Amino acid sequence: MKKYSFILLTFLSCLVFSCREIEPEENGVCQNVLTATFESLPAGKTALSPAGDGSYKVLWTKDDKISVFPDDQVLPGLFYLTGGEGTATATFSGYGVGKHYIAYYPGTGEVSRTGDNELSVLFPEEQAYAAGTFADNICPMVASGTGGQLTFRNAASVLKVPLTGHHSVNRIVFRPNDKSLKVSGPATISLADPSKPALTISDKGCDSLYLNTGFVSLTADKVTDFYIVLPPMTCKGGFTVRICTTSGYMDKVYTSDFTFERSKVHEATPVKVKLTSGVEVSESLEGLGTPEQPFKIGSLSDLLLLQSAANTPDGTITAKSGGSVPAASASYLLTADIDLSPACSKASGISWTPIGSDPMHLTGNFDGGGHTISKLYINAPETDLMGFFSNTDGVLSNIKLNGVIENAGHICALLVANASGDIRNCETSGSVTSNGAYAGGLAGLALKVYGCSNHADVHTTVFQRLTGGIAGVAYGEIMDCSNDGTIRGDYSVGGICGQCFGIIAGCSNTGIVDSRGYYSGGIVGETDFPVVNCINSGRVQASENAGGIVGVFRGSLLANCVNSGTVFIHSKVAGGLAGSVGDKNNGLIIAEIKNCVSTGDFSYYDVLYNYTYENTKDHGALCGSVIGKKAGKDYLGNEYEDCSVEYSYWLYDKSQTLGWEIPIAIENGTSSHIFPLNQAQMKGADSGQTLYKTQTRVVEALNAWVADNPVLPESDIKLKEWKYDSDTGYPTLK
Repeated sequence: MKKYSFILLTFLSCLVFSCREIEPEENGVCQNVLTATFESLPAGKTALSPAGDGSYKVLWTKDDKISVFPDDQVLPGLFYLTGGEGTATATFSGYGVGKHYIAYYPGTGEVSRTGDNELSVLFPEEQAYAAGTFADNICPMVASGTGGQLTFRNAASVLKVPLTGHHSVNRIVFRPNDKSLKVSGPATISLADPSKPALTISDKGCDSLYLNTGFVSLTADKVTDFYIVLPPMTCKGGFTVRICTTSGYMDKVYTSDFTFERSKVHEATPVKVKLTSGVEVSESLEGLGTPEQPFKIGSLSDLLLLQSAANTPDGTITAKSGGSVPAASASYLLTADIDLSPACSKASGISWTPIGSDPMHLTGNFDGGGHTISKLYINAPETDLMGFFSNTDGVLSNIKLNGVIENAGHICALLVANASGDIRNCETSGSVTSNGAYAGGLAGLALKVYGCSNHADVHTTVFQRLTGGIAGVAYGEIMDCSNDGTIRGDYSVGGICGQCFGIIAGCSNTGIVDSRGYYSGGIVGETDFPVVNCINSGRVQASENAGGIVGVFRGSLLANCVNSGTVFIHSKVAGGLAGSVGDKNNGLIIAEIKNCVSTGDFSYYDVLYNYTYENTKDHGALCGSVIGKKAGKDYLGNEYEDCSVEYSYWLYDKSQTLGWEIPIAIENGTSSHIFPLNQAQMKGADSGQTLYKTQTRVVEALNAWVADNPVLPESDIKLKEWKYDSDTGYPTLK
């Protein structure tokens, strides 16, 4: 190979067993004591100790075991180390006597005899790291002989990868560039020539293997060695070593043919781990990491230091003024716009590693300072909890983020996958595609979100649910947020949130919301909690349970909301405000709709799939269905609590062919003071009827409700007032 040099070291020559018979045990089975002696100082099995002459010294280690097949025995007997720990000579004891033996190390491995001189084994896909060597029970050795003379020889090869840098390594992946070549999995070892055991991986094997290192911190001035045990083979076209760190990964590609010889250590020239196209990781940050004096992030180098340190257990950040602070709990302030493309991009094939990745959580605060983080790129189809941040417990605020999640698993979003702390005044744009559930523009899972906006399209693939413009699922309140991206999923899809377990207030949606299955709402797909003072003007689609504001509203209060968006009907149950109201399985929930307005209409034309449906079943200008106590009893025998629709209004002008005549398609609750209004009345003309309290005009009725509820209970969020939109003439939030 031209791009690197190798040192070939003698790996293992042989070791000899002498076998003597001792007195029979009470069960009549003869126990043997085998003495294992290495003939020289070769590279070895478990503990590699440099001998000073370029070779390696082999040492038996505690708890070593070997599998022994006497004569034609198919399954082995297990022999245990009884003496010689830490030396090149050891004794093993076990049961089984014969004239001809085949023996195999490690004794804990999967092994069986499939022929006179052949073993079936499992060559592990995942290997464990051990400092200065490779882990116990990884490197296979075999012996074949008659009587008491057994000569063990190595069946594998080893690649030594020396690394330097500033990163924390957690995995190294080996792959042949020829993907048809298998390097791990089911294998056979032939002992037709006992002096040259031949290890062959089955066609059912894998084209990669992994060295799981935990968290090994590299340094720039000292080499850290990593050993990967490989089957002997020739890699046509070379091979690739992927070095995965807490900040991403680096591929070291070797393009020339190379043969890994049996019983050899192949040592690569040292590799400097550099993930970012010349961008070096900072060594320290300005600030103290406190909320009062946060660490300042002014460059990509600074951000990569945070990423690496926060993703490393017990990782710290050094302050320029001196001292170090735990990275995960520190506070940070972004002081400049940052372009992430040198660290992650589709062109480079490098996917961003989220800050706060498992098992770490970012518990400190991160203030974006109004600056923009751009060109985030993530492509991790089998990985959950993906985003710029992964797990956060502190406050995320004032961040503008642009990027692409090309593919990800469960729980993903551009800003943060799982946010247990507040998100305030943040903005996202770009796109999200997830093949799992819980996907959002800002957050996959969120607790509390205030004053945020999403401009990204968010799509989950077929059979996935819980998709939202702001959050896939929210477990607390969402206030004063907006979405204009297209949101698509299979079940529980919302412009703001797929499903919410807290209050939603002051939010707006203008994007298309499409559920290929059930539960689609302009604001939220499904909820059991209040939705107040919200507006939707985006198109809402679903095969069932589509609502301009909520797809399925089980309770408790839907109030002072306006829908002007078109609701698309595929099959059944749709409403201008809510698809269905109430919960027949829970008689304890009271669902109330008060002082809401719908100026939207229905459509049977699917704008996303260019298809017209003809089914016109179960849709009402306000609600598709309302399930109240009149419907009967729940599964526990309790009568349904009453569900009501009061003081709510919809656009209907038969002479202008505007709107839908029926307010509630299926009504098993109660309704009162619900009025159809013509176009002029919706745009500000006196209705001639009492809408809310003494008000007769729509906007005044909406603002009267705000006056009665200026600040939401247990919140400092003041509700916005309403006005007539200068373009449409219909009510809109100020």
